[in-house]
Amino acid sequence: MTNPAPSQSVDPVPQSKEQVPLLRRRIEPALFVGIVLLTLALAALISVRPWRKSRVAWGKDLASALADAHAAKQLVFVEVYADWCDPCRQMEHETFTDGRVGEELAALHPVRLNDDLGEVQNRMAEWKSFALPTHVLLNPDGTLHAKSMGYMPPGEFAAWLRAAKQ
Repeated sequence: MTNPAPSQSVDPVPQSKEQVPLLRRRIEPALFVGIVLLTLALAALISVRPWRKSRVAWGKDLASALADAHAAKQLVFVEVYADWCDPCRQMEHETFTDGRVGEELAALHPVRLNDDLGEVQNRMAEWKSFALPTHVLLNPDGTLHAKSMGYMPPGEFAAWLRAAKQ
């Protein structure tokens, strides 16, 4: 094996940036941190989807919704939720932002009730509901027409509403 002549020596480390291929250059730590933070921010934005707004015009007063439904001879839709309930938040962000669900609920006098209030807990006991979220369809006289408990994705929830309205 022959050693290269001194004039033919190979320098393993290039002397200037122009000689370093682009993929072998070292990324500056600040740039790397910036790219990671930007990626995380985009992932959070996509998962939360703040641009999706509720398609439901919620009421907060069950008595007035029942009165309106009685005059129009329609059903009342009630969602019982809690701020600390993850499936309730999932319904709010995924199901109630869906156009199909908004269309199904449009003529149902929708009302949201917070389960943290004592009067709502009494209603839950009347409806024999023990899970959140609870979805109730009431006849105009206030009697129970249909009920479901727990999270449902938009398509399944819209189908449940269509079937329950029959």
